[in-house]
Amino acid sequence: MCGMTMLHSQKVPLTLVPMILSKASSLLETERQPLLSHFNEQRHPRLTPAIYQVTITGPYAPQGAGDTPSRRRIFVCTPTGASPPQEEEACAEEILSTLMRRAYRRPISAADVEGAMTFYREGRSAGDFDAGIGSALTAVLVSPEFLFRVELDPDQVASGDAYRVSDLALASRLSFFLWSSLPDDELLDVAIRGELSRPGELERQARRLLVDSRSHNLASNFAGQWLLLRNLAAVSPSPRLYPDFDDNLRQAFRQLDKIAPDLNRAMIEDIQQRSEELFQQCMSSLEKTLQLWKTADSLASEMARKPILEQREKLVGEVVQTVEHMSRTLASVQGITSRSDGDARLQRLRGELDQSLEVAKKVEQRIDSLLTGGRVQNLSEINKPK
Repeated sequence: MCGMTMLHSQKVPLTLVPMILSKASSLLETERQPLLSHFNEQRHPRLTPAIYQVTITGPYAPQGAGDTPSRRRIFVCTPTGASPPQEEEACAEEILSTLMRRAYRRPISAADVEGAMTFYREGRSAGDFDAGIGSALTAVLVSPEFLFRVELDPDQVASGDAYRVSDLALASRLSFFLWSSLPDDELLDVAIRGELSRPGELERQARRLLVDSRSHNLASNFAGQWLLLRNLAAVSPSPRLYPDFDDNLRQAFRQLDKIAPDLNRAMIEDIQQRSEELFQQCMSSLEKTLQLWKTADSLASEMARKPILEQREKLVGEVVQTVEHMSRTLASVQGITSRSDGDARLQRLRGELDQSLEVAKKVEQRIDSLLTGGRVQNLSEINKPK
């Protein structure tokens, strides 16, 4: 097969010379490219609209600091504009001692507070009260005691000997293991009183931490490291094999375990299980459409190949629509932020997944009927070389 196309401009004629092919079917797919060429030409590149980056600028000409939950947690006290320096320093010491207790995960000494107050005074002399607290907070956040979990061996223990860890070290181990975060005030209070190492109290605190939504970090971080799920962003399946695998679907799968913690977890797991079942059903159908293509490619005449390929293209399109619907369903789950209407929406989404699964099963049945029901076999018999 060969051909030539002439394109004329006002100045120079352009000549396009296509490849000379000994077999027309070489333009179609191989096992690594199971979709029809003209189907791909219409669908690729298939770029579902998605937000890549959001840049927020401002605020412009702000009038004082804003009131936010994080600011309220830091500024446990606030001096008035006309407060004397002694009152400001007393408030700064209260703020910094509270912050350092949480950051260092231990009781704070007067020497600790005085070290942070040195940075506060430097910042305060160059600006206002907030600037002083910001300077001291910066020093706290770069301190090795915040960045690292330091556990010193007791003085009376020889190197290599086993010993019981302190309650404060145990509190950090427990919270970082279950929460991947700092101990909260209750856990620190129990550890400071020396009660955490008691078996009953240790179990009570462990159960309390597990009930908290932050305990989900245990599963997500463990799976992220063990199964390399954190590398999911770098995995890019072939766009010809999986034309509808886009970043929206990737993010939906990654974010399924980060939904609102107060939702019905059993229903969430059920939706996840049905999504996996639907995905496997679609993959099975696509593999069978490859068998249809192989059968059609083995036929001798174009007249015999055409109806099989047309049927296959239609079936592939239905599978693709099912995958797209699954992607939208998973994205909808991420949009549920509270349980007030969450259960009803989850119930509806689960029903939609059930319908999609039934459609996918019917599509596979139609593919099986084409493969084994006689039409493809009869065409193969008719077109066998004599």
